[in-house]
Amino acid sequence: MPFIPFYNNNIPANDLVNVKPLIDAYDKVFSGFLNDLEDIQEIIFILTNYGGEDLKTFVNELKQYKAIKVETDGTGGGGGVEALTISIPIEAREKFLEITRKAIFEQGMGVDPDPQKFGNTSGEALKYLYSLLELKAGLMETEFKLGFGQLVRAICQHLGTECKQITQTWTRTAIRSESELADIATKSVGVISHKTILKNHPWVENAEEEEKQIKKEEEENAQKADLYQQAFGQEKEEGGEEYEKE
Repeated sequence: MPFIPFYNNNIPANDLVNVKPLIDAYDKVFSGFLNDLEDIQEIIFILTNYGGEDLKTFVNELKQYKAIKVETDGTGGGGGVEALTISIPIEAREKFLEITRKAIFEQGMGVDPDPQKFGNTSGEALKYLYSLLELKAGLMETEFKLGFGQLVRAICQHLGTECKQITQTWTRTAIRSESELADIATKSVGVISHKTILKNHPWVENAEEEEKQIKKEEEENAQKADLYQQAFGQEKEEGGEEYEKE
């Protein structure tokens, strides 16, 4: 059984090599921030000479009466309650997570699906967003062509069939602005052929079938026009005869 590799790039390495350290750092900071929110209380009460029995009584009195009782220590010192507020640093972590997220998509040569990055994006801006993914797909296509070529030749050799030249056709798809493409197609009428416009129109999947449909509709419209002209001519002749009789 021959082993034919399909490499991901020109240096046989997987996509996780450059991205995994960034993902680990992102998860570590995110998990630590979540643990801080769960473990650390926002407000800590410092009680001095509290007059209750235990802390459970203190919490119940605070919830029910919105007040607590304190005592003196017997030497003239009074009791009191202080609130200690603990602030968790958020801005630094948010900035770190934002930078790390951006680095993950850049190193992974992907497209960030954040809706804020799209909005009313033009066609050129969409091409820029997909530039890294397009580059990555091109590198993978180059290596996969070699693998598929070896695979086909191995199959032909196994079947005893002569294999001279192998032609591969690869098609890549990406998000694009249909309104801009339709506008370009409209402005190209009379400049390039009608078939080329149909092939590049965003709503046309099969240019040949679309041409047949257009021709069919034109013939139907022509037949309707002929019927209308015939009916109009007949009505005109009948009207003329009645006028002569009068």
